[in-house]
Amino acid sequence: MPVLQEKVTVPVPDGDKVSGVLTVPARVPPGEAPAVLLAHGAGGDIDDPLLTYLQIFLAGRGYAALRFNFPYRERKRKVPDKEEVLERTVQAALAFLAAQPAVAPGSIFLGGKSMGGRISSHLAARGTRAAGLLLLAYPLHAPGRPDRVRDQHLSQIRMPTLFLSGTRDALAPYDSLVTAAELPAHATLSWIEGGDHSFRMLRSSGKRAEDVWLEVAEAAAAWLDLAAQGKLKRAARTTGKGATTKTAAKSPSPGKAPAGAAVKATARSATKTTAKAKPASRKGAGTGAPRGNGHSARPVAARKTKPRKARKTTR
Repeated sequence: MPVLQEKVTVPVPDGDKVSGVLTVPARVPPGEAPAVLLAHGAGGDIDDPLLTYLQIFLAGRGYAALRFNFPYRERKRKVPDKEEVLERTVQAALAFLAAQPAVAPGSIFLGGKSMGGRISSHLAARGTRAAGLLLLAYPLHAPGRPDRVRDQHLSQIRMPTLFLSGTRDALAPYDSLVTAAELPAHATLSWIEGGDHSFRMLRSSGKRAEDVWLEVAEAAAAWLDLAAQGKLKRAARTTGKGATTKTAAKSPSPGKAPAGAAVKATARSATKTTAKAKPASRKGAGTGAPRGNGHSARPVAARKTKPRKARKTTR
């Protein structure tokens, strides 16, 4: 699918401005494109390679998307702004994206990578309206501070949420993230086998960065397709020891497979989705995503099983 891409300037309250990159699928009628906000992590910026790849991938699936700088990166600084500044920036970027003629009202997803996703989750917990929440490498704690878990607000999130992380992520250990993912009302937990906090792999995996970006993009797009088409709904929550939270998907029509879904929440297989998922546009934008591996599965509750440990290699 042809994609329109342009550099934009996003106005932020208090007279600030940040740079952005907006992509819009060219053949989607006005007001019909679902959209995704992609906020970068603390050490990244607007040119984060994974977010750049994901943005183009999603445009090929019929999604508009906006990635942008936080003010500190706009000023070439390394230390992130205060949380209130970061939150104002995400809100401003959300409003900018919602004002685009191509974007479908009520079909914008909040999200981002690491810090960007965490800040988006704060807004979601406080009631910012969005179609869903996409959390790439959600950081449960700051580097070196595992005693300060940042999950207190997650139980206040009432929108469909995807936690997509690597099984070697030091800022979100497997068991801890499984527990945290049970807090939102309806969350899906999906894993990239062998990925660290930046989704980098061990050299022994033989995977290129682009291979991993494709896995991340396919998993994110499949979940977005379900959410944008209204096929994710809140499941009943149980209480007591061992309680779990499930993401339920509406049953497809007889003879039809679901448009795509996140894989089972287990680290025993890499995240795989179908590249033939139906586009999420209301009237059905065409597909144009890179060809995937052709596998899909329906989302299930996070199972508390530990991933296989990666073999040590001499580097």
